Amino acid sequence: MPENKRYKCCFILNIDLDLPVSDVHLIMDVINTFNRKDVLVIKKGKTEHLNIDDTRIVSIVPKKVAKKNLIGRYFADLNYYNKVKRFLKNNKVIANSYFIQSGPVAYFIAKHLKKKTKARVVYNAQDVFPDNIIGNSFIKSIMFSPFSLLSKKLYRTVDHTITISDSIKETLIKKRVSADKISVVHNWAKKEDETFPIINFKEKYQLEDKFVVLYAGNIGKFQNVKMILEVAKLVSNPEIVFVIQGDGIERKELEKIATDNKIKNVLFLPQVPLVYMPGTYRAVDINLVTLKPTIYKTALPSKLAFCLNTNVPLLITIEKEASIRNILVNDELSSFIDPNDVDSLKNEILKIYNNRYNEKKGVNRSIILKEYFDNTNNPIKYNMVLNIQEQKE
Repeated sequence: MPENKRYKCCFILNIDLDLPVSDVHLIMDVINTFNRKDVLVIKKGKTEHLNIDDTRIVSIVPKKVAKKNLIGRYFADLNYYNKVKRFLKNNKVIANSYFIQSGPVAYFIAKHLKKKTKARVVYNAQDVFPDNIIGNSFIKSIMFSPFSLLSKKLYRTVDHTITISDSIKETLIKKRVSADKISVVHNWAKKEDETFPIINFKEKYQLEDKFVVLYAGNIGKFQNVKMILEVAKLVSNPEIVFVIQGDGIERKELEKIATDNKIKNVLFLPQVPLVYMPGTYRAVDINLVTLKPTIYKTALPSKLAFCLNTNVPLLITIEKEASIRNILVNDELSSFIDPNDVDSLKNEILKIYNNRYNEKKGVNRSIILKEYFDNTNNPIKYNMVLNIQEQKE
């Protein structure tokens, strides 16, 4: 590689682009707004790949740590970013701008870049750590106070932050981040083409005669999937089945709860690659996005755009103050329920079931998708933020 090779943008990621995780299509769509020879991508990988010139994608192997080991993951990410720093130094990489993906230790790479380069540093806040863990817990606020301090330093260090909802922007402003240093670009659904499989979901899982209420996605601490089990216990109609598809640290516990309580109308399915999800969301009768209280202030599921790209009713458990409610206020197929209101969620499901033969009206969804979740314009918005210095010049 030539010395001091300059790139328009260097992407520093904390995921492996070869894995079927929800962020991959977002990152790749942003990368593809550039001429590939003008970008360098540094990502995690199962094998080391440090040859820039053949693909302009560099893979660095991170330490393996169990998902539940939060502290271990923190130090593993520190180790990964140290390897990234060495790579940048050894290869004399120069970039006009650096894109840093969401991560608990992003401050350290951001600090390094601002100290060692004159480049524009942009952080992508897909969520707000550790606020998403702390919630309203006073004890957790004490435990995570060092991480909260680093979080504030991160947002003050970077030149700009791109986040995914106005509610998260409000959270950042409360951290005394200047509003003009924050852009909101909502996540979008993956572009579909002929490579996407046609899914006959109900036939595959022998649910042809069932009314399927689907939760698909991460089964973790923020998603309030347990609420679905509580609703399922209250629904006695044998035609209604609740499907929970995905993986996460709370899945085994929830499976045990379902077994111990003999909840027969819940089906757990394994996680599948992202390409199968658009067809899956279209094949069911209700899609669920269940969030725990106050989570909307620090996160918003990427699957939301996929669910909106259907004519299937969508039920979201989220507070009235959440910005997403204003966006979807005119969507006839979206309904909102308080995160603690099990009875209202049950009643809304039964209401949709009882009206299942009525014509569905999702005429406003295409307008909403185009304005807020567009998979052509939204990646370009990222490019514009990353290239702002070049535009000024």
